[in-house]
Amino acid sequence: MTSNIVAARQSTTVREIGTKLLIGNFNGLPVIDNNAKVIGIVTAVDILRAVRQGKNLDSLRAIDIMTRNPVVVKKDTEVNEIIDIILQKPIILVPVVDNRTRR
Repeated sequence: MTSNIVAARQSTTVREIGTKLLIGNFNGLPVIDNNAKVIGIVTAVDILRAVRQGKNLDSLRAIDIMTRNPVVVKKDTEVNEIIDIILQKPIILVPVVDNRTRR
């Protein structure tokens, strides 16, 4: 789990997200609203899919390609529960949110 959170806003361009992924060596970024609530996630696969479709990464925004309402867990969630979530759903990233954050 990373404690220095790098996130995107709905209006962040896909090119900016791609740069953050490369620089930070991440596979995806949470997309947050003005209250720091996770409202989506953009992964490297989402960006590759957009490239394959011939989309312009400068005109696309996070909101255009993000997975909305992603599964999130609290920082005190048991590892086995997180593993179960990953195995049951077609996902590889599960954002961890602070226990004070409401969904």
